[in-house]
Amino acid sequence: MTAQVGEIGAGPLARAASVVHWYLVVDVLMVLVAAPGLVVTALLAPAASNAPLVVLAALPVGPALAAGLYAWQVADTDRDLSPARHVARGLRRNTVDALRLWVPALAVLAVVAANVALNRSAGLPRALVGVSLLLALVVGLWLANATVIVARFSFRTRDTARLAAYSLFRHPGTALATASLLVVATGLLVLLGEWALLPTAGAFAWWLHRHSRALRADIEERFTA
Repeated sequence: MTAQVGEIGAGPLARAASVVHWYLVVDVLMVLVAAPGLVVTALLAPAASNAPLVVLAALPVGPALAAGLYAWQVADTDRDLSPARHVARGLRRNTVDALRLWVPALAVLAVVAANVALNRSAGLPRALVGVSLLLALVVGLWLANATVIVARFSFRTRDTARLAAYSLFRHPGTALATASLLVVATGLLVLLGEWALLPTAGAFAWWLHRHSRALRADIEERFTA
């Protein structure tokens, strides 16, 4: 019996092709959504004083990541041959909620970036730089949790923010996996530039989705009817 249109065949080759197809489509669409920020970053001169602007240019990454996470959630339970449809739905469903969380978080990270940049030119204490970097890590972990929650649930923004903070302590394994992801992403940015992230956007979303299953299951059990 042949598979119906839109369904995935039962053979191993068909399943492997489906995984590759999903990855490529999710990756390309995430990059397209985040493209305005990438363009702004590319136009900025590589100067320490522009570090806060580079951080703020990452704003489109929020909706892109939320859409990618939503698509990978669908892939777990109802994978078909139309990943673009699920990315688009995730974008429509989650953009506003994602931006409500990413705007204040990036504002904090921009201040941190400004402090670190100022240290290089004004010689501020290294301890201040260390505290700033630690704050940036915590904000990044919190923001990742918040985006995972936005992609799966429909809570009020303040409730999402609280659950994201709660989950940092409730699920340290997820936080460790996210920290590893942030380290890899930062390394790619420093060594190869922002364009090195283009072929890895879908993989980053998949990694975050995979390692946040316990977080999502816990929230679903404790905080949803």
